[in-house]
Amino acid sequence: MKKYILFFLTMFAMISCKDSKKQAQQEVNASQAQTTVEQTANLDWLLGNWKRTNDKEGRLTFESWNKTSPSQYDGIGYTLAQGDTLSKEYMRLVQTDGHWNLVVKTSEDADTVEFKMTELKENSFVCVNESHDFPTHIAYKIESDTLKAIVSNKEMAIDFEFVKE
Repeated sequence: MKKYILFFLTMFAMISCKDSKKQAQQEVNASQAQTTVEQTANLDWLLGNWKRTNDKEGRLTFESWNKTSPSQYDGIGYTLAQGDTLSKEYMRLVQTDGHWNLVVKTSEDADTVEFKMTELKENSFVCVNESHDFPTHIAYKIESDTLKAIVSNKEMAIDFEFVKE
């Protein structure tokens, strides 16, 4: 009788371990599926020429985004006032080892600043670099025909709203 009880306890333990391993494998598979979504993210909603609608009076701000490869999007943003360029920045969304980053350069001779993409959804993303003074966060999303961007840190936020030209 003791042999049967011992046999059933052993079988129960083996089945329990198997279920635990199965659950762990399912969690790993789910995690890999999420990574796959990130790796194959389509940011094409960002493409095109955009004009800012909530600019300061007398200023015109534009962004233009192109897809240069399945893992890279290049953008340029600039602000004009009375025909002069007030600011210009070069942006690159690049995927490396399955992770997206936003690299920003504010002028041709400035250093680049890299922001790690921390959130990625179907029509939005958030990039973060806590060691940068401003901004520490850059968020983009598309709502209907409006491209919205927010650059922020703990003290302030600047909203940008763009429509396609």
